[in-house]
Amino acid sequence: MAKSINCSEILKKVLDDLYERIEGNEAAKDPKINGAIQTLRRGFGNLAAQTAKIDYREDVVRFAYVFKYVMAHSNYIYDILGNVKEVEILFRQPRTKICAVGGGPGSDVLGILKYHDSIKSDTHLVFRLIDREQLWMDSWMNVQDHIGDSLRIDTHALTFDVAIPESYIKFTAHHDSDLYTFSFFISEVYGTRATAQAFFELLFEKAKHDSQFLFIDNNDSRFFGWFDKMAEKAGLELRYTQNRTVKVWDSDEDKRNFGVYFSKFNFPKLESDVAIRLYQKP
Repeated sequence: MAKSINCSEILKKVLDDLYERIEGNEAAKDPKINGAIQTLRRGFGNLAAQTAKIDYREDVVRFAYVFKYVMAHSNYIYDILGNVKEVEILFRQPRTKICAVGGGPGSDVLGILKYHDSIKSDTHLVFRLIDREQLWMDSWMNVQDHIGDSLRIDTHALTFDVAIPESYIKFTAHHDSDLYTFSFFISEVYGTRATAQAFFELLFEKAKHDSQFLFIDNNDSRFFGWFDKMAEKAGLELRYTQNRTVKVWDSDEDKRNFGVYFSKFNFPKLESDVAIRLYQKP
């Protein structure tokens, strides 16, 4: 598919902005970033047992996450959308509203924009990004600055914690979305599922007829099993399911587009074993 959006090039601009925000000179910043990458790697290696949430308030942690994971996660979404034909109808209508649950890091936005561009869609996209960390939004509320004016998009932030009902109960705008995405988010809140489940139950209840729910996460039965059970309980219909390895296949998405950051901080993630689901509300 012909395309012009390059996630790694856009992410380089985001990384430049984040790098400038980290305190200290280069000699002080770089060890902090390498330390944050290692901390994230250890944390993501034991998400099922983790009850403490990863703290993204620090600029260095957000830089580490964007560098290590977002290029891969956004390209996974692009690849999956190209294979899940049931969603294409949403990109052939005049306007589509997309709710990225846990979408602060920007993977959902970039992956969807790349797919949208690749099929030459002229659909006006309205993104609603749900995340508990407001500072993520600094990178993505002005995504138009990074991609130019060729695509018609609007981006809105909804800042709340899905594990704290009083933080989200008054938010309702996202309930009329056409597509909901959950990109490596269920695994992050799995440790707080006792309180987070109420959010997903309410979301499935309030979502409109024919809305679709795209789930991609680590291929761990604890994570996809929890999501599947909630979807089944809500009466959602399974349209697509697959458990497989996904990779960044696009040769244009060169890790060297990260420039000096690649030589400093080694390889970003390029491959994952994932579970993929597409559900639809009847």
